[in-house]
Amino acid sequence: MSDVSCRVFTYFRAAEAAGWLDIATLLDGLPLTREQLEKPTNRVAWPLWRQLCLRSARQLGSDDRIRDSGAFAVNPEVAGFLGPALGFFSSPRDIYRVAFRWLCPSLYRSHRFGYRELDDGRLELEIEVLDGYEGCQPFFLMFEGALRATPRFLKLPEAVVQRSMVSDRKAVYAVTLPARRTLGSRLARLLRASRTSEAFESELATQQQQLQVTHETLRSSERAFRSVLDALPALIAIERDGSIVYANPALVRCVGAEADDLLGSSLESLVMPDDQPRVRSLRAGSARGLGDLEELRLRPRASVERHVAATGLPSLRFEGEAARGLLAIDLTDRQLAEAKLRQSEETINALVTTMPDLIVRIGQGGILLDSLAGSPPELSAQLQSLRGRSVHDLVGVVAGVTSELLTRGMAAAREAIALGETRQFEFEATLAPDARTDCELRIVPIEGRGEGLVIVRDVTRRKREERQLAIADRMVSVGTLAAGVAHEINNPLTWVMGNLSRLEQELERAQAGATAVDPAAMREAVDQAREGVARVTAIVRSLSSFARVDAPAVEAVDVADVLEQAVAITAHALRQGAQLVRAYQPGVSAVADRVQLVQVAVNLITNAIQAIPEGHHDGNEIRLVTGETDQQAWFEVHDTGIGIAPEDRARIFDPFYTTKPLGRGTGLGLSITHRIVEELGGRLTVTSEPGRGSAFRVELPRAAERPLVARPSPPDSAAVEAETGHILVVEDEPLVAAMVRQVLGKDRCDVVHSGRAALDVLEHGGSYELIVCDITMPDLTGVDVYEQVARSRPALTDRFLFICGGVTTPRAQRFVETVRPPMLWKPFSPEELQRAVRKALSAVATA
Repeated sequence: MSDVSCRVFTYFRAAEAAGWLDIATLLDGLPLTREQLEKPTNRVAWPLWRQLCLRSARQLGSDDRIRDSGAFAVNPEVAGFLGPALGFFSSPRDIYRVAFRWLCPSLYRSHRFGYRELDDGRLELEIEVLDGYEGCQPFFLMFEGALRATPRFLKLPEAVVQRSMVSDRKAVYAVTLPARRTLGSRLARLLRASRTSEAFESELATQQQQLQVTHETLRSSERAFRSVLDALPALIAIERDGSIVYANPALVRCVGAEADDLLGSSLESLVMPDDQPRVRSLRAGSARGLGDLEELRLRPRASVERHVAATGLPSLRFEGEAARGLLAIDLTDRQLAEAKLRQSEETINALVTTMPDLIVRIGQGGILLDSLAGSPPELSAQLQSLRGRSVHDLVGVVAGVTSELLTRGMAAAREAIALGETRQFEFEATLAPDARTDCELRIVPIEGRGEGLVIVRDVTRRKREERQLAIADRMVSVGTLAAGVAHEINNPLTWVMGNLSRLEQELERAQAGATAVDPAAMREAVDQAREGVARVTAIVRSLSSFARVDAPAVEAVDVADVLEQAVAITAHALRQGAQLVRAYQPGVSAVADRVQLVQVAVNLITNAIQAIPEGHHDGNEIRLVTGETDQQAWFEVHDTGIGIAPEDRARIFDPFYTTKPLGRGTGLGLSITHRIVEELGGRLTVTSEPGRGSAFRVELPRAAERPLVARPSPPDSAAVEAETGHILVVEDEPLVAAMVRQVLGKDRCDVVHSGRAALDVLEHGGSYELIVCDITMPDLTGVDVYEQVARSRPALTDRFLFICGGVTTPRAQRFVETVRPPMLWKPFSPEELQRAVRKALSAVATA
């Protein structure tokens, strides 16, 4: 933001006063305010100033009018403290030299200025935009008009300005200076007017009046000159005959001496011995007008060595006599500030370049102001080349940047800058071919400047770790609930074993010849044993799906069914902790991943159980409620526990923050639950009152259609019957293999107990309509068998039916996800086995 001095804004202000420009229209949409530009000490980045010039050109209309508007820049305010002194210059040549060697480089740091005196008396003036900045032809046209009007400072006619060349980035002008009005010209004018006595008398009176005014002006200027020098912040010393006769207050303060101590000394005595030759050079050069600037070191009279930039003043009259002088500007404070600024910038750059983030500064109108590094060098170079352009120009230039992303980002940026609040969101980008990257974009507003910092961070690794942490949390939940699950399994197993004993006793009695065998009692024992096995199967399947590490599969899920699965997993702890109350609205379905949503429900139910003090089952309840609106499906978990204190409520979703006693909570459950719900496009909120309980509400996108309830399909009459087809059973557990063979028929099934044995049978020409294979075996797994068969006898790959008690390895998980073979999950009933075999054989026959 330090390219152009706001002192030049007086051009726009003067043009507006003359009715040529409308500043409000110029500033519309730019990250600039009139108050900012009105302050002469402020500076503005060239890309923004270029926008002002381009917009001004559109308002002005034609090139001639743009040139004419340059005269508004001939304003003492532009020259700063030099403005009051310009009238004392001896010729316009001196003003052009000062402007191009000193004033303009300080006003426009984005440009290079050249000054050269030609042999024919003309001046050659050159302006060029520095590398790294965009050009602007209207700027050069405006400057041409300013050069033409510059002699007005001396109340002289305009100069003649010829363009040697003008482009977007460079302009060269040849300037013919006007001559001062001489005594001869005055006489010539008088003679022309003497043709009539009346005209002669009128002209004579006019000339006399002008002489009187000139005389009075000279007298007042002598008095004002010293006042001007006293008021200048520049350092001024005037000498006569090698001795200082005047030092202005600024110089006295700078050298730290009294004014009387300086009077009578030489200019050389003010500076260090090594710099005295430069003073003499400046004195000699001043005879030809203002010379180049020289940096000098003043003699130290304090702890800080003062540095100044000085030039020799041309011959002048001071207090009625000829004199010379020295004009200088104190550079010390600026150099110290610049040194500290460089150190700070170096420190910040060193810090930023080590960060993995990309940091970009933008204006409210979407102008890319700067790239602050922290990104690959090639990306930084791309962004630097687009400074001053709209961020929408990044599309097609920077990998991963799309119109949709920019539209979303600019909406967040406008909101952040307008409200003064940070905004952020996450997105996926393709930064390299076939490589998707998870990114986080944060917009931080810069207060009072209408700008924002856009920080882009690669969070791919973090997202992966969060997913792994969620899986770990699921495993922790399984471990925490293990004792209760064991209790839930042991109860039905107890009556299964009891009823099997009853059956065994009845069989022994029948074998002993008893005639009073009770078939009804035996049927009751079988039914009760079957019910016990069904309950164990439901619990095991809930745990298996809960612990499964599938990739998220978003679909329409029945919310009540998800809650019931979570209740089955937490059933023992629920019975110990509180009464369970269900308040389900029928048919509520949400768009979600079933496994993740079960994890959310388990975590919230477990949290509710732990909120109720132990031993207070009676009088406490956990209520599960479901409902839906036009856009959302929701469920709530209420408890009548201890509640959450207000100071804890804002932090309960922070990782590792817990209010539970040591050993009862990791501080991860609610944090992971909150993240899962947000990733599913939902929202998790909590209301609580200390001593009266809490209610957690999960809101998710509502499914457009109700999830279909899976119902067993009736047997297909065209399907191959279960009794037909030769089957190979590959199962390492002998009892399971025997049960499968018993159900499917001993005559049609060949049984092997290892993957290696299965390959031997198949490689020696065994012909089977179906291969029922366990996926988890000790020597060769079912995946190994499938892959080797695919290489040797690929026609058999469509004849596999896998039975599985749980996917325990990543390789098996990938196989199930990618190949998607027919699967039958253990434990299964004989009827389920028959249906699966019938369906598989039907598919083989159809193929």
